[in-house]
Amino acid sequence: MPCLKILTNIPKSQIPRDFVDKIIPLLAKVLKKPENKFTCVISGDCYISFAGESKSPGATATLESIGNLGPNENRVIAKELSDFMEKEIGVNRDRFFLTFYDLSSYNVAKCGVTVEGASESQNNTKERRPLQQDLRHSARSVYPPAPFALLATQRQSAQGAAFRRLKYLYLYRNRIQHIDSDVFQDMIHLEQLYLHANEIHQIEPETFSHLPRLERLYLHNNHLKRIPPGSFRGLENLRKLRLDSNALICDCSMLWFVRMLS
Repeated sequence: MPCLKILTNIPKSQIPRDFVDKIIPLLAKVLKKPENKFTCVISGDCYISFAGESKSPGATATLESIGNLGPNENRVIAKELSDFMEKEIGVNRDRFFLTFYDLSSYNVAKCGVTVEGASESQNNTKERRPLQQDLRHSARSVYPPAPFALLATQRQSAQGAAFRRLKYLYLYRNRIQHIDSDVFQDMIHLEQLYLHANEIHQIEPETFSHLPRLERLYLHNNHLKRIPPGSFRGLENLRKLRLDSNALICDCSMLWFVRMLS
């Protein structure tokens, strides 16, 4: 059952008694679910600090078990809740942090995604136990104007453990040039990885070695010239690999790959 849990430094005595009665219909409307499918808990008098400042009204919230989260829905939900919090108990939207937990599917295709330093207070989302994450055709407004690198530090900033149950990861058409060798570490349940139609010019032998369940790997339409020996070592479940439309140099250094395919 979807559950909204709110912690705020607003005194309990100042939280309207009908707060929960008002917020549940709002959630039901935004998520298009019956009101009787939601629970909500709000706790006041909590210590909440933003950038070392704890006196101004602030709040954090977790929205759990809502199932699928489609394109832009994280923004819509966060905006509706932040507007409600500001109106009902005076918490400014810049001091309201919303986290999504236990999603069965998270599709952020064609919507804003924080990648390198760009962030929005109403777009703070984390996923625990997601099964699918789709970052295809992400809005360029939050990306650097130039091609970017997919770094392990970025993944860690989003809590690496959150991706352990991820099965499908779509990262195609995102102008990725470089991938850290351990960026997919801990994604032990990943089955399908789509990296095609990027600008990747090199992969490391260890890049995919942490993915024992990987069945499908798409690397076509990139700028790869060489595939290091051992790049697909340990991928015993790999059934489909695409490397076409790259500028691969077919010399003796690729002999290992030919033998692997035979």
